[in-house]
Amino acid sequence: MYDQIIFIFTKTNKLSYQIAIPEYEAEAALNALTQEQWQKLFVLIPEIEATSDFGEVPCEEDEEGILTISSETEFAPVVRKFLDVVSEIPIIIDFGWMHWDEGRKVLFGNDNLNTCDIVFLCKLITTAVRADRFSNGTLLSVFESGRMLEILRVLEGRVEK
Repeated sequence: MYDQIIFIFTKTNKLSYQIAIPEYEAEAALNALTQEQWQKLFVLIPEIEATSDFGEVPCEEDEEGILTISSETEFAPVVRKFLDVVSEIPIIIDFGWMHWDEGRKVLFGNDNLNTCDIVFLCKLITTAVRADRFSNGTLLSVFESGRMLEILRVLEGRVEK
């Protein structure tokens, strides 16, 4: 057990989300995306499937037993690509994700995603990406659990319909 935890805040490489779809425009904006735009995201699925190490949240324990946790997750290249793509397309939705209890339950649970529509799935992605900015390691855990891969597979099926 640790007596003290120190957070080191460093310059972050995390994206600043300059483009976010307002929630009231989400359905129309997402439906207007071209197959070419969506494919930038879906082309990552095989790479995610082949990845076993999605990154780490660096931490060190000194000789006094003090644990120092970095404020920046070291993401694997595929996760960095994912972050670039979800902002570029864009599929990040501007909504009250911090208070979205249903979404958190689905994101971190094992609910079947097959009944979710495109907007709901993109809100799950938004929640994981945005939450990581406030709780280091959140996005990493969503990738490690396989949940992001599930979301992307279902999203791909919805877009192809």
